[in-house]
Amino acid sequence: MLASGGGAAQTLSNPPDLSPVDVDLVRPLIAEGRWIWMGDSYAVPYRLRVPFATLVTWPLSHVGAVSVGPKSPLGRQVPAEIQPQVVADGNGFVLAAGTPTEDRMGLPLYQMLEWDLPAGDSDLGRMYLGFSYLLDGYAALDGTPFNGPTEARPLVYTRPGAASPSRLRYSDTSETPSPRLVGDADGFALGQGTAIETSRDRLVPLRASLDVPEVVHLAGTVIAGEPGHYAQFLGDESWSYWGFSSDADPVPDSLKRFRTDDLAGYLAATTLDPAQPSVVAIHLAHERRPEALLRTTLERMVAQTRDAFDRSGLGAPVILFVHPQAIDTAIIDTAEKNERNGVVMREMALADDRIAFVSLYDATDGVVFDGRPEARAWLEASPYASFCFGSRCRGRAVELLAESGGNLLDARRLHTTEHGALFFSALLGELLTGRPVACDCPTEPPPASGLLFPNPIRTGDWVSGALPDEPVYDARGRRVGRTDPAGRFVAPSVPGVYFVGGARLVVQ
Repeated sequence: MLASGGGAAQTLSNPPDLSPVDVDLVRPLIAEGRWIWMGDSYAVPYRLRVPFATLVTWPLSHVGAVSVGPKSPLGRQVPAEIQPQVVADGNGFVLAAGTPTEDRMGLPLYQMLEWDLPAGDSDLGRMYLGFSYLLDGYAALDGTPFNGPTEARPLVYTRPGAASPSRLRYSDTSETPSPRLVGDADGFALGQGTAIETSRDRLVPLRASLDVPEVVHLAGTVIAGEPGHYAQFLGDESWSYWGFSSDADPVPDSLKRFRTDDLAGYLAATTLDPAQPSVVAIHLAHERRPEALLRTTLERMVAQTRDAFDRSGLGAPVILFVHPQAIDTAIIDTAEKNERNGVVMREMALADDRIAFVSLYDATDGVVFDGRPEARAWLEASPYASFCFGSRCRGRAVELLAESGGNLLDARRLHTTEHGALFFSALLGELLTGRPVACDCPTEPPPASGLLFPNPIRTGDWVSGALPDEPVYDARGRRVGRTDPAGRFVAPSVPGVYFVGGARLVVQ
């Protein structure tokens, strides 16, 4: 297991036992199971979060399927002539506002998109499928993260009482779509898909066909190839434990919660193989709640999740509590506040033979990785100061200590950075498998500019992996910058394709 690093910043003299419980329940499901990540902003599907980063750092032979919401960079809409309304917590998750069939649907899908469309065929633009976010992982060592014929399908939602189902499809033709996976009933369903090649980012057309004018909703994208590890994400910003334990409608600008029937419908519509065993991994930020209330809330969360699986006709899932890393915020600023929810989670796991528990906080000795000396000392003494995974097993290591300086959290000391997500997801993989998921780094890595990291990257973020003092060019051959002595530079402020020493960089 991981060697302990430097001194802990927050650990008490007699810390509670937060060691793993029943991880053997999930260990055989890592390669072939259905993993549904549920949580707040800790569980949203993009590279700066631990759950999504597991698709890169875990030793998966391939990814079987992924389901994400419309805000995820793995499947987001490109602006088009017909602009959608964003359905989110700001408007109380209200669908078709002001119509006779106005409704609310609060499942944390990471946004939902709404169009008020006429009868007939409508061109809704294109969806950007960002496969490059997965291409440095183990699953993509042969060039693509998915195996065999792969298809992308829209996940749609139809309100109760709607005059026409939300018939959306990924297609560049105006032909009438084929029947949907689960018919035209109210609730969630998969629309007609399109075959895709996943070795690079793709744009797929999104269209709608309606018998009568209606308001339609896109709830996400499901990408599936040959059977294997299936990752789904039910997470959005500012959710709480309580929101995952209340069978009720959301309240505008107040309460984020959802109906159990909606979770059951989502599970049924996105099921690709009813026999595939499921893990529901609950990963939320630390919350300041009295222990008794916290326990009651977590118990209700587990009960609601199991109820939803039962209503959807699926076998009972394994519940995995993932106690997050230490943070230091205005609300959570002591060891006791960081540890309290982990203590309750672990006690529940000990009492229930279908609940497993791991603690990233415990595995890192309660250290807050915000660049403080204890964080740097911990990394320096650990195997993760420099580590490799996926394509980096054949390329350049992640120089975690040198590149981050021990700072793996954002400015609020709450969320992980990209380096943090890679580290904590690899550590989580080690806790669950019982062995390191990082590989041995090459003794003679390739030229530095051959592997820029991260790639793609957001504007304004730091890029590593280039040679020192090397020019950065845009797609027109204009020099827009130069790397520093460590081979790093800030990604240009304008999205596009750039070149550094012959290596291609995508800035988004």
